[in-house]
Formats: sequence, structure tokens, C-alpha cells
Amino acid sequence: MANLMLWNDSDKSKLIELFNAGKSVDEIACQLQRTPQAVLNKCTRLSLSFRKRDKKTVLRKKKEIDENEIPCLRCRENFKSEGKFNRICDSCRNINAGYVGVVPG
Repeated sequence: MANLMLWNDSDKSKLIELFNAGKSVDEIACQLQRTPQAVLNKCTRLSLSFRKRDKKTVLRKKKEIDENEIPCLRCRENFKSEGKFNRICDSCRNINAGYVGVVPG
């Protein structure tokens, strides 16, 4: 029969503390002397999601970068975008439209 290790309150609080510190499943399992699957199961029961946590970290990093500064799809130079559908800078847009070298008359 398998050796069952029940989760006590101190283990749960340590799990939550390590989770909030951004530790991986393997790091938490090692510190709590549990299997990674046991850690994942307990996190699920405590409504702790590694996917949501990691997604928030990625979103936080994206917000640190200027949201409107993106590389042009044509020349790869960064430019100030006017929206999510504006992916080509003004100079490349003019080249695509054929306005280069045309003198307004």
C-alpha cells in the first residue's frame, strides 16, 4: 500500500507562499518533499492556477514595454502604432501606395 502524506495547514500555507513567490511545480515539490503531481493536485483544490499566474506575469512584462511601439512588418523599424490593425509604418505605407517621389501639385 502506498505511503499517504496528508496535507496539514502549515504545508498548505507553505505551498501558497511558494506559489505566490513564482516558484515552479518542481521547486515547490522539492521543498515540500512531495511529488509534482501531488503539488498540482493540491493547487487545483486550492484554486491556484500556474497557467493564470504565468499568463499574468507575461502580461505584466508586456505592459512594461510601450504598448504602441511595435516593429513594422515591412522594414522592422519600431514605430508608434495607431491600433492593433496598424502594423506598417507611415513611410512603408506610402511606399506601398506608390506615393514615394510624387510631388503634390
